[in-house]
Amino acid sequence: MSYAERFNPNHAPPGSAAGGQFASAASSGSQAQAQPKPGGSPAQRRMRKARLLAEAHSLRDKAGVLRQQMHRLEAQHKQVQASHAAAAKQAAHHTAQAKKQAKGPAAGAAGHTHRTTSHHRLAAHHRKMASHHQAHAATLAERIRGLRRQITKLIDRAKTIEAEAAKL
Repeated sequence: MSYAERFNPNHAPPGSAAGGQFASAASSGSQAQAQPKPGGSPAQRRMRKARLLAEAHSLRDKAGVLRQQMHRLEAQHKQVQASHAAAAKQAAHHTAQAKKQAKGPAAGAAGHTHRTTSHHRLAAHHRKMASHHQAHAATLAERIRGLRRQITKLIDRAKTIEAEAAKL
């Protein structure tokens, strides 16, 4: 492409009244076009305000649905934390029982018929379940944080739109 092909005849010098450095063909030259009023007619402003308020209402409804999801996840998170605590308690109990059995009948309860391996196996199972519950609780906590962020963004956007509508 040669220089002549790249040359823009509508280019106005920077800072000029003709539109500055990047003037379009329509605005180049000395005559300026009349711009319509930014708000439009009163009927247009009312329609825009109604659309904005409807959008804000829709955003608040979406936030309400997300809040319900978040409350369900919070209840589930609470249950998982309780399951984790119970499994950890059971693991500690079976570990202690296995240690008692390993020391012999004098240290443990007389007539205790469980074998040490049984307690070790149960302790390992409960530790595994506690670990599983802990991982699940962490996943739920992350989902709850994500929902809180989404709700906050939706509410902030709704407030911004309502403020814009109030200016009309």
